[in-house]
Amino acid sequence: VGDPDAAFAWLVGFLEERYGMPVLGEPIPKSVRFAEAPGQGRSILTHAPRSAGAEAYRNIARILHGDST
Repeated sequence: VGDPDAAFAWLVGFLEERYGMPVLGEPIPKSVRFAEAPGQGRSILTHAPRSAGAEAYRNIARILHGDST
C-alpha cells in the first residue's frame, strides 16, 4: 500500500504542477458527523459547527479571503 503521507505529497505536487495553482490547506478531515450533514440537508458548518471538518472549511475560507488569523 505504501506511505499515505508520501502518496498525498505526490498528489499535491502533481495537482499543483498540472493546474498551475497551489492546493489550499490541509485535507478536510472526515467524520460520522461530516457524513451525516448532507442527509440532514445541512452543511458541516451548521450540522457540526465545532467539528474538525467545519474548522477546516473556515480555514480555507480565511485563506481565500486573505485573512491570516
